[in-house]
Amino acid sequence: PDASVISLLKSRGGLATLSILFHEIPHELGDFAILVKNGYSKQQAILAQFGTALAAMAGTVVGILLEGFAGDALIYVTAGG
Repeated sequence: PDASVISLLKSRGGLATLSILFHEIPHELGDFAILVKNGYSKQQAILAQFGTALAAMAGTVVGILLEGFAGDALIYVTAGG
């Protein structure tokens, strides 16, 4: 079992996941601190962060569904190209 974890971390996908995790944790903590400093209660800030995470997931699902529907034309809409 330990070897599989090490091999995952050595893979490109594992390293990408780890780097995203190390980027997102301080990013989300910073967003939380900004919300609290600007008058949100801790509970409101957590709910706001959760809401943005849900919206991001919903956007991902919509994008995946549209990719199957729109195919290559989707890049022109999303990238402005």
